Amino acid sequence: PSDYGTEYVSGTSIAVSTNITLQAIAKKEGYDDSDLLTAVINVENDRLSVPTAQRDGNTLKLSCDDGADIYYTKTPGSTGTPPNTSSTKYDAANPITLTENCVVMAIAYQQGKLTSSVMEEKITDFKVATPTLRVDVATASVILECEEKDAKIYYKKNPNEGDDPASDGTLYEEPLLFGADIDIVFCAKKAYFNNSDPVRELVKRADYTCGKPNI
Repeated sequence: PSDYGTEYVSGTSIAVSTNITLQAIAKKEGYDDSDLLTAVINVENDRLSVPTAQRDGNTLKLSCDDGADIYYTKTPGSTGTPPNTSSTKYDAANPITLTENCVVMAIAYQQGKLTSSVMEEKITDFKVATPTLRVDVATASVILECEEKDAKIYYKKNPNEGDDPASDGTLYEEPLLFGADIDIVFCAKKAYFNNSDPVRELVKRADYTCGKPNI
């Protein structure tokens, strides 16, 4: 470093992002150079551990090294958003509430240490409730219902074995009138939820028709 080194500016920091060996000497006109200082710097020793996630029902708890703060993002769907120190700061007293399929990404940050690598936790088990079918005898119509808020129902009449109403079914918007037997398969869909299981039912007109009265 006495011949080729970079002059250090007092009071500044040297940015280090990978493991390095640092050598330094001090020089002053009219003086012999100082002894050589050699330092091996392993940055991973100063890198915070990746945060960990623990799920408890519909909440997600995050934890990390003592003294560090956690910053996280929660993105609906299957693709996460990398967090930074401008992201939401995690509060251990208020775990993350899970309401749909999403990706939670988090980092640990502490001044004077290297920010952790990114944690990624994928939530994939939210599923739409199974829809139901009922018959309104007064109007001779089939009514499809789903208790899941904002869910939409798709159906197919006279389906073939294995037909999937979620991919090519008709959106249910009003009761289905039937003057004959109706074979129907239906399911419910909702954004950022897994589709419900399909339901197939055969509604027989005769089951809801009065027989000829006896005299």
